[in-house]
Amino acid sequence: MQAISGQIEEQYLSNSRADVSDTLVELVQASCVTPALTPERLSMELMMLVAILHGNVGSEVGEKHLMQIVTENDTIEVL
Repeated sequence: MQAISGQIEEQYLSNSRADVSDTLVELVQASCVTPALTPERLSMELMMLVAILHGNVGSEVGEKHLMQIVTENDTIEVL
């Protein structure tokens, strides 16, 4: 996890923070929101990655993810 978060942190340093955050949100959402049940371990690891980046990069990382969840919750029917 340290190697992955380090590489993503490098992307934050060399690219637009908003673009990297938007891309990360899209990738995490695409991995978790699928017709099939997402494995619990994958969900936990993705959220751990977001938490690490939130702490190391800045609060906007977690903020973007939370905002996406809240926004999508209005359009997704909860069973």
